[in-house]
Amino acid sequence: VLKYISKRAKDMPKLPIEVIEGEVEIKQIYRNPTKHIYLINAKTDVAIKENTFYFPNWKLLINNLQYPIDFKNPKYMGVINFKLKQGIYKAELEFKNTKLRTISQLISIITITIVIILLLEIHIIKLIRK
Repeated sequence: VLKYISKRAKDMPKLPIEVIEGEVEIKQIYRNPTKHIYLINAKTDVAIKENTFYFPNWKLLINNLQYPIDFKNPKYMGVINFKLKQGIYKAELEFKNTKLRTISQLISIITITIVIILLLEIHIIKLIRK
């Protein structure tokens, strides 16, 4: 197991975004788990790999316009890739909740609220009986 883990650790990307092809300068402006913003100066046509696994509802905006994501590249299967022509761009990658995730989160919040209310009621009943 340790050999597998150490081998996988070597394969881990060192940067959140990498150039696959072309000459480019990339400046990371903002990054959290669901939103990544970069300024990209593509000196040539470029292919870029954003080291995030694709999941439905990741959206890529290039200069505030929706742009196609390639996640089927055989060399980087499942990882977000995109190509740009020469130029200067603002790239914004954002994950929006799917309907299923939103419903699941709502169910979780309701369940946690009910459990807290029940625990408080049990605690209050125990205090009253003493």
